[in-house]
This record gives sequence, C-alpha cells and structure tokens, in this order.
Amino acid sequence: EEKKEGEDKKEGEEQKEGEDKKEGEEGEKKEGEEGKKKEGEEGKEKKEGEEEKEEDDEDEGAEDEEGKWANAELYGTPWMEGDIIGVLLTITPERQCSMSFSLNGSFGAPFGPAFEQELPEDAALSLLVVAGDDGQLAVNLGQRLFQVAPVVQEGAPLPRGLGEAMTLLPAWQVNLPKGVKAWPVFEDSSRESKGKKPLEDGATVEELRSGEGNWVELMEGWVQTKMTIAGRDIEALKALPRWNPVDPPRKTHKAKMSKQKVNATFDVDFCEKHCWNFEDNNMLAKCENGASMLTSAESARSGILQWMLKSEEGSDTFEVGVIPAHEVENGEYLHTTGKCGLKNNNTDGGDQKSAWPMYTKYIEVICDIEKNKVTFKVGEKKDQMQEVKIMELSYNEEVKLAVTGWNDTRMRLEPPDKKKAADEDSDSDSDMDMEGAEMFATTCGNSVQASTWHVATLAVDLEQRREMILY
Repeated sequence: EEKKEGEDKKEGEEQKEGEDKKEGEEGEKKEGEEGKKKEGEEGKEKKEGEEEKEEDDEDEGAEDEEGKWANAELYGTPWMEGDIIGVLLTITPERQCSMSFSLNGSFGAPFGPAFEQELPEDAALSLLVVAGDDGQLAVNLGQRLFQVAPVVQEGAPLPRGLGEAMTLLPAWQVNLPKGVKAWPVFEDSSRESKGKKPLEDGATVEELRSGEGNWVELMEGWVQTKMTIAGRDIEALKALPRWNPVDPPRKTHKAKMSKQKVNATFDVDFCEKHCWNFEDNNMLAKCENGASMLTSAESARSGILQWMLKSEEGSDTFEVGVIPAHEVENGEYLHTTGKCGLKNNNTDGGDQKSAWPMYTKYIEVICDIEKNKVTFKVGEKKDQMQEVKIMELSYNEEVKLAVTGWNDTRMRLEPPDKKKAADEDSDSDSDMDMEGAEMFATTCGNSVQASTWHVATLAVDLEQRREMILY
C-alpha cells in the first residue's frame, strides 16, 4: 500500500508537471502569435503612412509645378496666330471692377465677362501680356485707332484706350558732342545752385516738368536742354517719341524691289479755282469756303504717293485722305463718300471715317498702291511721328492725295526730309536682288519737281525688246 501510494504520488506529480509544461508551451506560443500579429499590424500601418506621404509629396509637387493655374477655370477658345484679343476694363465710381475679353472684335460667348470684384482704395491695376517662348505680340494701348470698338450700353461713356488714361512723362536722350564728357545737373533751375551728379552720354531721362527758358526738371535734378559753351551753342538733350516699341520688329532678309516714291505737292492752279488761296511760295494753303478739297498735283497708279502736312492755327475742322483721281471736281467727295481717310476729332459729319486729334500737328499720309495700304502718321514734331491708322486702299485706279477744308482751314506743305529719303534709298539698294539692281541701274533716277522744266530721252531696245516708261 505504501508502495502503491508512492507510485500514485509520483504519477500525480509527473502528470502535474506535464500539464504545467504544456500550459507553459501553449502560453509561449500564444504570446508569440500575439507578438507576430502586433508586428504585422505595425508594419501595415507603417506602409500605409509611407504611401500617404508619397501621395502628399506628389500632390505638393504637382501644385508647385502648376502653381495658381491649377485652380484656374477654362475660358473662351484656343487662340490662333493672327487673332486679335481685346481687353475691356470697367471701373465704376464705387470701385467695382469688371474685365472682359474679345476675340477678333466679338465679346460674345464663350468670350465676354471674365472677372468681377471690388477694387480696394489703395489698389492699382497693371496690364500684363506674355508672348511665351519665341512668341510675338503687337500691343495697342490707343497709340493707334482701334480697328474694332466694343459695343456699350446707351448713355454709357465711350471706352478709351489705356494710353489715354495714362500720364506719359516726356523722355530725353543725352547726346553729347565730341569733347564734352558729361552734362551738368543742378538742384534748382539756376546755374548758381548746387550741382548734382552729371548726366552721361547716351543716358535716357524722364522729364517731371518744364521750367523757364530751356530748363527742365528730371528725376536727377534740373538741367538745360542746351547751353552756350566756349562760344558754341550745344544742344545735348534730344526729345524722344512718347511711344516706343518694347521689342522692335524682327528683321527679315527678303529681297526688296525699288519702288517709285513721289512726294506730292499742292495742285495750286486747280485749287485756286476751288476756294483755296496760297501763300509763302505756294507752301501754305488756306480755305476760303467749304467743304472744298485741297488735292495733290501728282497722281499715281503704282509705287508710293506721300506728303507731310502741318495743320496751322485757324479752323480745326478738316479731313485728310486718298481719293480717286477722277473725283477731284467733286469738292465734297472725301467728306461725304470717301472712306479712305481720317478726320480731325472736332469735325462734324463724315462718319464713315475715324477721328483723331490732328489740329496744329504734323500729318503724314503714305499711300502704298502696290500693297493696297494707306498709312496715317501724326505727331507734335517731325521726329515724333506716330502711326495712328492703317487702312486698306479700296480704289483700284489712279489716285490723288486730298484734304477737305472749311472756312479758315490752313495746311502747310512740309518739304521732304532729304536725309531720311537718302537712308531709305540706301537700304532699298542694299536689299535688292540682281534683277532689281539691273533695273535700277538702267533708269535715270531723277525725281520730277513741280514748276520745273525737265528734258527726257525715250529709247527702245529693239533687239531685247525692252522699253523705257516715263511716268
């Protein structure tokens, strides 16, 4: 019995140890599975975090690449080369600002209104245009007449070119003669005042206001546009045009043919019979009664017909343009019928023509018959002429230049700039091809002057069947 009890006790202890061992192994296994599961979950969370971070980085990169354009809305239709984009900005007295765009003159959908917002009191707007890589844009701020004007509501003010709303400061370029190193600048409009840093040759400066005599105030101080130095009158500041191209047109290398250019003159004999009087060696024309046309003595079917006029003080009612040669007897043709012209902005009637301020200014009309183009230039000075209008020449026949005048309209004929003409002839000669050069070499090249006798020899080469034509 004691032995049996001992064996039973031993078996009980072994069984208990076995159960404890089994429970321990199961516990270790369970702990291992839980740890493995926990590690798996941590790895999954880590992987998801890395993926989210990569997505965030990609979004940030895309946003950096696209910038604000990522939030832009589509507008209009794609533009093509040659399209004209109009920009119309309206600001009410309450500073409500709206902007519309047009395509080739049309503000209809999908173009038209684009932005509306209230403009803060201290805010200003700037025009920004970007041509892109290798692109070119011509920008008209009102220095030329707009070919297409926006339609406005009845009673609303007419739109103005942005250039009319801007104040342009007159600009000067320093052009020092040989031997003069710098041009003096003073604190006041007196050479007795304290001096400042002088202007260097070639510098471009802006005028703030003009003083007495030839004094002007610049950003740099007061200067004289000209002064007497060592007994010589020296003019060091040359006035620059108000408008300058930001990026001059690119030069082309196409060969050009020599064109016949005629500087027109007044048809004195004809116009004296039609209400015009002439003074100052027939260079100044005055209208006694209108409407009546002052026409050119010359007419042309080819080449270029041009003249430069100066509107003198008198009547500010007049028109300039081009007419068919057979309409010279109709004194009101340019005013009532002719479309190829420009009228001064105070001229009533003639609504088929555009208006531009030309009174007491220089006016140049260039009729290029071969290109069917008429160019009008206007300026305060001869060297500050600005192209304000280009029109299609609608007459396929011989034409003349003309002015419509009324009582006391005065026009002065300006002589052609010989230096400018020589430069143009030089450029034309250098760019001609061989055929053009040969043709140029076999013509006499003498220009016909008014009121002067000319002798010409006409010849025909029978072998090569060439003939000379005298216009």
